[in-house]
Amino acid sequence: MRPQQFNIFLKKISWLQFFYKKGGHHAYFYLFLSFFAVSTAVSAQVNSPEIDEGSTASDDSFFSSFRLNGQARLRYSHVNNDGFPNNANNLTLRGLVALSASPFPKTDVLIEGEGVLAVVDDFNDGSPFDTDFPFIPDSDGIELNRAQIVTEIIPKTRLTLGRQRIVFDDGRFIGDSVFRQNNQTFDAVRSRIRFLETGFFDAAYIRNVLRPFGADSPVGRFNGDSYALNANVQTPIGRVTGFHYALDLNTRDTPEPISTSSSQTTGVMLRGRRHWDGKGLVWEAGYANQRDFADNPLDYEADYFTGLLRGEIGGFRLTGKYESLGGSDEQGFQTPIASLRGFQGFADVFLITPVDGVEDISVQGGYKFGDIGPLKDVRGFVRHHWFSAARGGQDYGTELDGSISFSAGPVRAQIDLALYDSDGFASDSQSVFLTLTRPF
Repeated sequence: MRPQQFNIFLKKISWLQFFYKKGGHHAYFYLFLSFFAVSTAVSAQVNSPEIDEGSTASDDSFFSSFRLNGQARLRYSHVNNDGFPNNANNLTLRGLVALSASPFPKTDVLIEGEGVLAVVDDFNDGSPFDTDFPFIPDSDGIELNRAQIVTEIIPKTRLTLGRQRIVFDDGRFIGDSVFRQNNQTFDAVRSRIRFLETGFFDAAYIRNVLRPFGADSPVGRFNGDSYALNANVQTPIGRVTGFHYALDLNTRDTPEPISTSSSQTTGVMLRGRRHWDGKGLVWEAGYANQRDFADNPLDYEADYFTGLLRGEIGGFRLTGKYESLGGSDEQGFQTPIASLRGFQGFADVFLITPVDGVEDISVQGGYKFGDIGPLKDVRGFVRHHWFSAARGGQDYGTELDGSISFSAGPVRAQIDLALYDSDGFASDSQSVFLTLTRPF
């Protein structure tokens, strides 16, 4: 970024802050105007379609190392749930603006702002809970999404300090909820160390968790002293991962902190794949044990099991999966800071595990169609879930999910469908999600 462009950037930011102080939805409107203006002014500097995570590049000039990236995402959500008198309709526009620089060799600094505007808000976002509409966890607001320093000055070590995204493995236990308009981020210190050529050791201390539900939700923030350890290494049968997550998760005073999400989870996972002549085989197996931790007033212990097998032929994928989150007398196996939407269906029926746990058996068929006329990278899948209690075997219900996505020019479109058929747990629901994403 040349000095003249940097001066323009400062003026844009000052203009944005002026309107931000005015508050109300006008602040959101001007945030997005500023976002598009800044992105246009420096569009020649943007070469990546993704938000820059930090390239660890160095340059003699501090100002010339500035990089600006952004992303706009528009989403319409519709949920018809028999347990509520009204249908939920939600149209939200999200903007991300990320400014990064490399002030020192092998060191990057990144600041990322996030704004979500609810254009149509006939829905319950959980802040406060509205019993007239189904729940869609896409609340509006403006916040500092990330503010981090990343350095690799220590050989084979990547150190990240500040507000950041954290995803361990597939996000089943700790993730960033990337589908949600408001990403989940962490105030944390994280160290990732390479060993034995194919091995990695991850250690993180987490002070705060900024959940997707937003700052106004009584469960939108967790604080405490949490520790996460994760080590994995490649073996002849796949990558073996061992982990221990000691999560001290306390809500804000409402009127006093709630600590029932605090837990310690210890487990092991195996993930492997083989590919030959356009064919492939993928397998996973895992076990974990969870029990209460820190100030959790509950006394419980529950187990987790998972297994997956996927066959691949050309663009076709067929996947069978089993997953069990165990139950107990007081609480089921919980994953409150996971990337939840990637598991147990798109309808979000099991965001909180029932006391008797949940067993999920699913079959998924998908196909990568490639390019079809002006549409690029067309792909889709259909998945069916059978849900039941992990303890006692009670039938919960079934769910049918479908998804198709494609690119048209710089815009990525995705359409998701979820049909939950209750067999005594929760209520029947039908959900549709349309998402348009445009990087800058």
